[in-house]
Amino acid sequence: MINHCNHHTERGSVAMILTLISIAIIAVVAIDMNYRSQVSAKIVANRRDYIKAYELARAAYRWSVFRLQLDANLDKIPAIPGTNYGGKKDDLMEIQWSMPMPYPLPTLTTTFESQTTTSIDGTFMSIITDESAKININDVGSGGLETTRRVWSGASEVLENLLLLPRFQAHLVRKDHREILWAIEDWIDVDSVVNKLRGGTEDLEYRIDDVDYNVKNGPLYTKDEIRLLKPIDKSLFDELAPFVTVYPFNINLPYIWTQKPNELGRININTAPMEIIASVLSRQALPDVRARLLCAQNFVKSRDTIVYRAVRGGEPSLMSFLQKTCSTPSDPNTNNPIITKMVESILSVSSDVFSIEAVGSVGSAEKTIHAVVSRKDASQPKLQYWKVL
Repeated sequence: MINHCNHHTERGSVAMILTLISIAIIAVVAIDMNYRSQVSAKIVANRRDYIKAYELARAAYRWSVFRLQLDANLDKIPAIPGTNYGGKKDDLMEIQWSMPMPYPLPTLTTTFESQTTTSIDGTFMSIITDESAKININDVGSGGLETTRRVWSGASEVLENLLLLPRFQAHLVRKDHREILWAIEDWIDVDSVVNKLRGGTEDLEYRIDDVDYNVKNGPLYTKDEIRLLKPIDKSLFDELAPFVTVYPFNINLPYIWTQKPNELGRININTAPMEIIASVLSRQALPDVRARLLCAQNFVKSRDTIVYRAVRGGEPSLMSFLQKTCSTPSDPNTNNPIITKMVESILSVSSDVFSIEAVGSVGSAEKTIHAVVSRKDASQPKLQYWKVL
């Protein structure tokens, strides 16, 4: 009788243990399934948010293109005499695209507390930058046969003047600034010969410090490529970046080192920074760098009240301002214009190339579009570059 009871008790214990094990397994499976479902839901939600953020960034980009088209259409309005309005020009007093555009737009309540509308699930921000206020690196180069004197382009002259400004001297200690111009020229021309030496292989210069890559022999597609040039280190690149661009370029017009580059870029005197204005001035006409900087500073200040409608001729013009304001040496034996013809040929009073940074945000998800557009054709701006981060 006792053995029978013990046997019955043991079977009950085993059943209880099996039940507990089963419950534990079911609980583990349930927890795992719940965890997996939460992870899957989070992944789907994140993917949804990133898709929304990307679409918002695209919307910001489209708004930016629309603003550029609107500005181009406003340029068709005839100039209003005695005012700064009308006519084909782009200046900081008139261009509406120079202000960042957020969405949703901020609104003010009756208590003047800043609030935002929540009509969409997310936000976007677009910033437009004038690439025509910079030096086009793809236009740097010289032309001429081995037996003749090589003539550097207008962009080359402006870049050289820029590198000789005091702010760059700390980055060029024990360096020849011309090495930068030569490196750019060799990088973008179609041959593999070191131009300044009239011989040698370009690639060998990039196989010295455990670096092994080939010279491109074509135009730079992005500003970041400038960092690949051997004479340019990170600190110099960071200092130079705000003043240079690589747009526009045309891969169907290769640069041949025996010919001067076909310069496609234009520098807008109405939007160019003071350093660029100082760099378009001739070092021969104004040898003192401080005089060039002071002249440029005065010109930039004048843009607060004056919009320049021409480089030369139609008033107000850049040349008339310089002749009245910036003194030059009066040596009858010299004929040095304050701006050389080569540089004057790449100056303008309007802008055609713009970079757009469009950011879309939904929750913690964010997408950024970096684009460059040309609006030479105002009816249909042409996309030059597109990158999504």
